[in-house]
Amino acid sequence: MSDSLHLYERIAAQLRGAIVSGEYRAEDMLPSENELARSYGASRVTIRRALGELENEGLVRALHGKGYFVEQPHHTNFTLDLRELRPGEVTRYRRITLDFPDEETRRALALGPESGRERVVSVWSVVERGEDVVACDEKYTKYERAQPTIEREINYVEFVDMFAERFPPVSIWVELSLSVEAAPERVAGELGCAAGTPMLVARKLIRSRSDERIGYSRRWYSPLYGALEARSGYYVTGRL
Repeated sequence: MSDSLHLYERIAAQLRGAIVSGEYRAEDMLPSENELARSYGASRVTIRRALGELENEGLVRALHGKGYFVEQPHHTNFTLDLRELRPGEVTRYRRITLDFPDEETRRALALGPESGRERVVSVWSVVERGEDVVACDEKYTKYERAQPTIEREINYVEFVDMFAERFPPVSIWVELSLSVEAAPERVAGELGCAAGTPMLVARKLIRSRSDERIGYSRRWYSPLYGALEARSGYYVTGRL
C-alpha cells in the first residue's frame, strides 16, 4: 500500500479489503469508532473520515446510535467515482474571491433575494494532467465572517472536506447532476477551447443533515479528460 496515502485512506483501504474479502459480510456491524481507533492507533476524527469514505462508496451505512453496518451489494445501483483528482492530476488555483452569486448559485445555496446582495466565497481552479488542462472547477460557499472558508479550501483537496470541522462527514451528503452543455466564454478561456464546445458538466450541491445548503460547485470536463466509469456492487479501486 502506498506510503503517500493519508492515514484515513490506509484505514479505509484495509476495511474495504476486509469487506470485499468477506471478513465482514452484508449486515455485519463493524467495530465501534473507539475500537477502530485503538486498533489503528488513530483519532476518532480519522476513523470517521475513513468510515465516511466507505459510506460514500456504498459499502457501509451508519445507523444513528448503533454504528456502521456492511451494506448489501446492489448490482442495479451504479457508483460513479468523481474524485476531484485522479492519479497524475494536479489542481491550479486561478482565483479565490468574494463575489455576488449568479442566479444559479443563489438559488442552489438558497440565498436571499438578489436585492439582499449576499456574497459567496468563489474558488476557481483548473485540473491539469501533464501539459493538458482537462477540467475547470467553480466552487461556491456562503460567506461567513467567522468561518475561515478560503484558507480551509486551500488546505484540502476534496470540496466536501472543507466542511469537516463544522459537520461530521457522515452528516453531509452530496446531490449530483450531470448534463452536456455548451462551454461559456469564461470556461472556454480556461480550457483553451472555443466557446460553445459541448462539455460534460457535473454539479454538486452539498447539504448538511439539517438540510442546510453549504456548498455548490460546477465542474466542466474538457474532451481531453476522457471517459467516466461507474460500477455496481462491491468493487476494488486499486487502493487495497
